[in-house]
Amino acid sequence: MRVRPTREQFEQNLKQFMQTLQDEIMSGTYKAGAYLPSEKSLIKRFRMGSNSVRMGLEMLEKDGWIEKVPRVGNRVIGGKKPVQLKLACGDLTERNL
Repeated sequence: MRVRPTREQFEQNLKQFMQTLQDEIMSGTYKAGAYLPSEKSLIKRFRMGSNSVRMGLEMLEKDGWIEKVPRVGNRVIGGKKPVQLKLACGDLTERNL
């Protein structure tokens, strides 16, 4: 009998799955226009169920990392540069903290 993960474990696994793919896209493992591995290979690699992998891929699509190509696969979207934020803390803000 297979033990189901708790909700917290599921969310943690899903977050790690998405973060790993994002890191691999950012590092150039999967370049713009390249296809991610098949869902079956992602299921084996991350030891997740098919619905969980699909949910993660849908979230990556919503976030603008990939695009789903029907009956073909998931393609990495290119042309996006990482956003850099610079935060400053003035004397007044620091005092209020």
